[in-house]
Amino acid sequence: MPDQTRPKQTSFPTGNSAITWWSWRPGIKPRNAFIIGAPLTLLACFFIGVGLYALLFGIIDSYSPPLQIPAVVTGYSTGAIDGQPRLTIRLDRSGNPTIISPVIFPATHQAIHTGDHILLDYSPHLHFLYALEHAGQRYNLPGSSALGNPFASFALLIVGLALLPYPLYLLLWAWRDLHTQSGRSIVARVAGLHATQQTRMARPGITRPISRTSYSVALQELEPSTAEEIQTFRIKETIYRTLHVGDVVRIVYSPHLHYVYSLKQADIEHPAGS
Repeated sequence: MPDQTRPKQTSFPTGNSAITWWSWRPGIKPRNAFIIGAPLTLLACFFIGVGLYALLFGIIDSYSPPLQIPAVVTGYSTGAIDGQPRLTIRLDRSGNPTIISPVIFPATHQAIHTGDHILLDYSPHLHFLYALEHAGQRYNLPGSSALGNPFASFALLIVGLALLPYPLYLLLWAWRDLHTQSGRSIVARVAGLHATQQTRMARPGITRPISRTSYSVALQELEPSTAEEIQTFRIKETIYRTLHVGDVVRIVYSPHLHYVYSLKQADIEHPAGS
């Protein structure tokens, strides 16, 4: 056991630059990382797929003739929220009457009257209603086009591309670590210790703030042939309390996620480089 009377330093003068405690490696169990990464990766792929589908077929629909459906104008109304004029239309699809109320321009209100037979122009793939036809004239609907909504398509695509990389890496790291459950074992010197308190504010006046402290250790491998830059690992508080800067320890961890399976004092009397 280490000498508990020694002061707990926070870093070790190794000649390297300051220790960077933030890391892409989350330090969680491979199984938990797989459970988190898989649905987030699927969600990102869903956003990308929907965005690409809407964008691609919107372009195709803009160069394709519309899908025309006959309908009858049954009246006019005004939107309760936006106050814009709306046309009440009844259309029959396979014997099932459907009532729709698209927003129209004032000129359309003057040209089309109750009881008129019209044609509804839908985009053939995305099925956006974007125009009305009556007496050989086409009347476009506000904010609608055969392209659908390209801004929403781009937004879905960007959100999916932004969300995908890290969950995908998390999934791949977890998959690889699950196939190497024995982990990687190295002997290293403790180069730094770090504790960060994270506080989540509760509702004012009801409960006290909820605090949680995370603990990390920075290790520098001793073997000169395989020595790397300092690596950081998240550890439990019980392990953190037993460590001091300069201790020589043996750590077993998952090589990709940096989840610590075990960390204890190394059974060597004269570690290399001491």
